[in-house]
Amino acid sequence: MKEAKIRQWVDDGRILPVEPSSLLYMIRASTRHYADFDHQVNILNDHQPLSDTQFERAVQTVTSVILRGIGLEP
Repeated sequence: MKEAKIRQWVDDGRILPVEPSSLLYMIRASTRHYADFDHQVNILNDHQPLSDTQFERAVQTVTSVILRGIGLEP
């Protein structure tokens, strides 16, 4: 199970202590937001869909924030 693997990484000191289920929810929520709430994303982007460059920046930002939050560098 994914939670067990994350717990093992914490126990091994490979990542900072984190509640595995919360980390998984955060990853899921961050990524699904762009898929499920495209209307809101478009409104926040001057009523336009994200360009490929904007989408890639969003991917990089979410990835960096989550990884740094558990003590890793992207």
